[in-house]
Amino acid sequence: MTPDKMRDPSIPATPGDSAPAPEVSGGAVPRLDTLTGGPRTEGSGALSQVWVGKSLGKYQVTGVLGQGGMALVLKGYDPTIEREVAIKILADHLASDPTALPRFLAEARAAGKLNHPNVVGIYEVCQQDQTHYLVLEYVPGGSLNDRLADQGALAVLEATQVLIDACKGVGAAHAAGLIHRDIKPANLMRAADGSIKVADFGLAKGGSTSGRHLTQTGMAVGTPYFMSPEQCESKPVDHRSDLYSLGATYYSLLTCQHPFADTEGVPQLMYMHCYGPIPDPRSVNPAIPQACSQIVARAMAKAPAERYQSTSEMLADLQAVAAALSGQAPITLPSGSRPIPATLPAAPRPRFPIRREARREARHSPWVATPFRRRRTADWVRRFPLGAVEEHSR
Repeated sequence: MTPDKMRDPSIPATPGDSAPAPEVSGGAVPRLDTLTGGPRTEGSGALSQVWVGKSLGKYQVTGVLGQGGMALVLKGYDPTIEREVAIKILADHLASDPTALPRFLAEARAAGKLNHPNVVGIYEVCQQDQTHYLVLEYVPGGSLNDRLADQGALAVLEATQVLIDACKGVGAAHAAGLIHRDIKPANLMRAADGSIKVADFGLAKGGSTSGRHLTQTGMAVGTPYFMSPEQCESKPVDHRSDLYSLGATYYSLLTCQHPFADTEGVPQLMYMHCYGPIPDPRSVNPAIPQACSQIVARAMAKAPAERYQSTSEMLADLQAVAAALSGQAPITLPSGSRPIPATLPAAPRPRFPIRREARREARHSPWVATPFRRRRTADWVRRFPLGAVEEHSR
């Protein structure tokens, strides 16, 4: 969509303004996405009564994790290898949709290409009667969206470490020829060890192929708060679109606010992504380091050529910020070892000082068995020089 077709929503419409805003695929602005680990879900009690205790194939349903526009996510148990899993079920009303099922299966193909510690793994694609479902890695820590809702903005170092892991996961997808197209806090999951995993490849697109289209012409794909300008305008996207979304996610983690949160409605929000000023996290919290604002500004540049050109380039800046922030705190050794004192204590003086000459002469004397005899020998040598003793012995 060109600038003349995307009208500023704050300006009253004229009779000639008849171009509608692009339809958004991926849910309305406040949508809570389908997740693979413990979010809050409205109506989860009713869903639990329906699903808990049932089985899907060999998997036993033990809980409800979340529900989104396209799918329901259940917590399951695999008795064969005794592990917990997440089961993502395509919504019943979409099972016969000509685009929903292919997109759902495309997530399996996309995630199945990846084997990376910062990407949620997929175990199996299954179908039971008319129910299509994916079996995914269960991530118990929940999403960063839940973390923001519960505790507010992350500390700068924590937010930077989250983005470091996210960059690694997204970089692995780019290396496999995939563009995620829906990076946001709701799709960043915290694992049991504290690391971050990228989830939900349902909107992923092959970066080098354009023959398969799962969206209609003129449809914007993604979540509006985190969509790149080219997504908002339904233009072709490449991997740099994900870098824009990573910058918007970093802004949200630092401020606990969505970019352009004060806009009214999706059309105005999309207009701001394309033509509005880049949001500065320091305007919300002046204590945020300037370097963080610079990372957000470059990642969210309007023109793809002005952004980071790869995840590795963005990752290097994030790691530099993390290293600087980590160096501000004193190092505490887990062993509790104490530091070496600045001055060492003076060495004790010898108990029986003996002159060097006396020690050399007394080395061959039988009177050196004890300290007392050593002292007597030294006194004897001191009183009688060697020549005098020899002369006296004659």
